[in-house]
Amino acid sequence: NDRFFVKSYRKLADQAALDLAIDSQIVNLNLEQLATKFMFSDVDRQIIILAIKGIERRTLNDRQVQELIRNRKAGTWYSDFEHLYEAISAASSFLSLLDKIPLSFTSALEAFNRYCDELFEADQHYRHFIAHANIAEASQPLESLRSLIEGYYSTKFLSPLGLAWQQQIDGIENWRIPGIRNQTEFYDAYVKPVIAKGNKLVVVVSDALRYEIAKELGSVIREEDRFDAELSSMLGSVPSYTQLGMAALLPHKQLSFVDSDKGLVVLDGQSTEGTANRAKILEGFGGSAIQWSDFMKLKREESRELIKNSQVLYVYHNQI
Repeated sequence: NDRFFVKSYRKLADQAALDLAIDSQIVNLNLEQLATKFMFSDVDRQIIILAIKGIERRTLNDRQVQELIRNRKAGTWYSDFEHLYEAISAASSFLSLLDKIPLSFTSALEAFNRYCDELFEADQHYRHFIAHANIAEASQPLESLRSLIEGYYSTKFLSPLGLAWQQQIDGIENWRIPGIRNQTEFYDAYVKPVIAKGNKLVVVVSDALRYEIAKELGSVIREEDRFDAELSSMLGSVPSYTQLGMAALLPHKQLSFVDSDKGLVVLDGQSTEGTANRAKILEGFGGSAIQWSDFMKLKREESRELIKNSQVLYVYHNQI
């Protein structure tokens, strides 16, 4: 009952578990019998084994899995198995979501909105599973569950989602979805109205920031006392590669390709390759651009001066 004695407790419990052969005594107990036992780490190991089997065989529903893990968090040994428990939690949520969501759409707009409202969670659960499983594998492998989740993610989510989306965009002649802004409209929609009022704005362009990660980031920001966050989405430019995506976010009237193997993009005749060229484009609108790594090297007065002299500052960042 006192955290001061945790180390002593754990040492004595491990010794008692060895003397009493706890591992052999619990091997035939079921999850319900083990769920209320917290004294020995062997119990958590056995619970994890049974939970994985229950998820794989679909004999445990997601509510049962999440309730089980919530209860284990109160135990002394949870920190030793945290990544295993979190991987199991994510795997269960992922499979449960796939059971509930139909991957068929009546329009491109429905597909777009449904991903933003609910389907993104499949990508989120999958990422959580992989992240925790990669850390946990050093203590106990999750090969069978990983194989199941990887297979489901590929064949029961990505493939049918891609096919259903393709069916809706096959009939689109122009790359537009009514009611959804295109990525090329970013500056006019989000930047121009702010700086037109005399306010300053910083645009952080984070390469490969997936929607589901942005969703989670928004939740983290809102937990801070002094900050708020809103999430919105736009229809990405095609073909979807970095050079074009970066260029589309800048102010421009005409966007065009340079005929080269690099797929370079020019805006109103100006090259968009590299931070220096993007900064040059923004200069015409009272702005500037800098790499995040370079910004972090600036002294306080230097960063203040940069922001003072920029109506809008684009900060390019590529680490998620």
